[in-house]
Amino acid sequence: MNTGDRTRGPSGRFAQIFTDDGLRGRVRRHIAIYAIATFLVLFSAACGSGSSGTASLSESQAAKALSDQDIHIPDEWSFGQMDEGRVFVGAPSYTGRYDSPAGSNRSKVPAAELLTRNLASANPSFPSLWRPGCDDLTLYGLRRGYLGFACSQGMELFISTRTADGIPSTPNAPDSKTLLLTHDGSSAHLFVIVQGH
Repeated sequence: MNTGDRTRGPSGRFAQIFTDDGLRGRVRRHIAIYAIATFLVLFSAACGSGSSGTASLSESQAAKALSDQDIHIPDEWSFGQMDEGRVFVGAPSYTGRYDSPAGSNRSKVPAAELLTRNLASANPSFPSLWRPGCDDLTLYGLRRGYLGFACSQGMELFISTRTADGIPSTPNAPDSKTLLLTHDGSSAHLFVIVQGH
């Protein structure tokens, strides 16, 4: 038994690749470095293919994303802003705002009843809209100030949430889709919240 040779065994053979100065050692060293580099490139490409973070979407990108979620915005609403929350794996989340059309005299928006009826008509897979209060916990998924969301005294709120399968849900559940209409008599906004997973 040779106790002076510590390069034997699995870790010893690997160490020998980097300490052998002969031609065979240099070839082994280059092969090992190439194999490690190839692994790192392939690993980073696989992990980097799903970038994470938040990105703003254009109007056409938002329309496509919502169409893919079976959410339809009635024509009278104009695009405000849509953010996509990207993740490495799984479905992204979306949070967006659409602004109301002005009334015929440009000083008032259409009545809340008309806007909710058109919204329900365009999205028959959603449960009936219901009226929460500003302090209702279901609004937790949309922070005040984010995308211009506000809730003030006298504001009317209408909300409907479903899962991907059309089952009524709560706004913060994974894969839930929420339509939230705010109306204060002089302006109205439609917020769309799609939870990813």
